[in-house]
Amino acid sequence: MDPVGQKHQIILEHEQKFADRLALQVLDRPKLNVWMILIPIIFVHYFYRMQRFNSGRIAFAENFMIIRKRALDEALDAVQNEKSAKVDRSAWLLKLPEALHGPNLKMLELLVSHYTDLMRSEGESIEALIRSAYQTRIQYLLFVNELNQAEKVLNSALKPYLATSLERVDDIISAMETASEKLRRNHAETVFP
Repeated sequence: MDPVGQKHQIILEHEQKFADRLALQVLDRPKLNVWMILIPIIFVHYFYRMQRFNSGRIAFAENFMIIRKRALDEALDAVQNEKSAKVDRSAWLLKLPEALHGPNLKMLELLVSHYTDLMRSEGESIEALIRSAYQTRIQYLLFVNELNQAEKVLNSALKPYLATSLERVDDIISAMETASEKLRRNHAETVFP
């Protein structure tokens, strides 16, 4: 695999791990207690709830990754073809309500720029790529804060569309934002000790 392809894979794996960790923090995992072991029918119900949790976790991570995979592919194309990263707005926005166009494009452009910078930097791990691209913890945290803000704006625009199909949408979005900020800050501390 070529070096750019390897960096693409490193970034993709990092983002997928982040999505999985975020899902585990946002979704309520069923708890096992002693009664479940003593009463088999309750134990069966626990396994059913655990299976639903795992399905939900996988679906959450897949949906979280949609925009990231799109941005990563755009960045890969830009780096491989030695051109500036441009987001194909028309194809991307076709399926979305108009109220989401601005926030979604902002998020996509921010991620494309970030991934392009990472793929053009040197390193064989996500931490090395980030250190190479951002140089200092402050520079990286500035990006992290910008990403957190872009996510909040996008989530705010999404709420009216999710409220009709999802219970506790405000709680879920708040938990997502809090957990993602914490995960990113913790990661920044490991990248720049």
